Amino acid sequence: MDKITTKVSIIIPVYNSEQYLDQCLNSILDQHYQNLEVLTVDDGSKDGSLAILERLAAQDERIKVIKTENHGQAVARQIALKKATGDYISFIDADDWVEPTFIETLVAGIEERQADIAVVGYSMYYDQQQKYVPMSDSQVVLDLEGDLIDFEWITSNHFRGFLCDKLFKKEQLVTVNFDHGYNFMEDVAIIDQLIPKIDKMSYVGTPLYYYRQHSQSTIQGAFGPNKLIF
Repeated sequence: MDKITTKVSIIIPVYNSEQYLDQCLNSILDQHYQNLEVLTVDDGSKDGSLAILERLAAQDERIKVIKTENHGQAVARQIALKKATGDYISFIDADDWVEPTFIETLVAGIEERQADIAVVGYSMYYDQQQKYVPMSDSQVVLDLEGDLIDFEWITSNHFRGFLCDKLFKKEQLVTVNFDHGYNFMEDVAIIDQLIPKIDKMSYVGTPLYYYRQHSQSTIQGAFGPNKLIF
């Protein structure tokens, strides 16, 4: 009999992302960790995103498609969170993709190392240059508690203000205000609210998440090409 594993809900807000969805969703379906539900939220897309989501959902019952009018990423995430049935929550952006060990590494960080939150390393991928830039050291593995978590948050050495390189317990997120007025900085505001709820953090530096940078990226729009604040 297969080992029973905890369900992970993966939340993906989607807006006009048709050219990236197949790579994003297929990287999730190829996860070694299979007990997943994938909550995709089409946020009023004007391109073919919804049709792609519906095609992929017809091929794999773990994919759920939620349709809304355009309210922005924060509202889309909040809608999906209310429908999530998993004990753990992962956020992935529709233009990004992940390594096959992404979820299993994060789950192990929480369950095997008894952490409240798990974090992995990531790489930036620049579309125009077709260039990968690792933003973490594969050799670094950390378990941090108490003041060291606050220090990491302040210094952004390993604990940066992104939602997408992390795994959360659902119970941590239910009281968080997903303020849709922040755009990219919304991620920072959410993490800031979670800090008091975290007693132990697990970190594995292996880059398992790929942030795609292109002309329509939230980061690029806020800070310009190659200008990151973390």
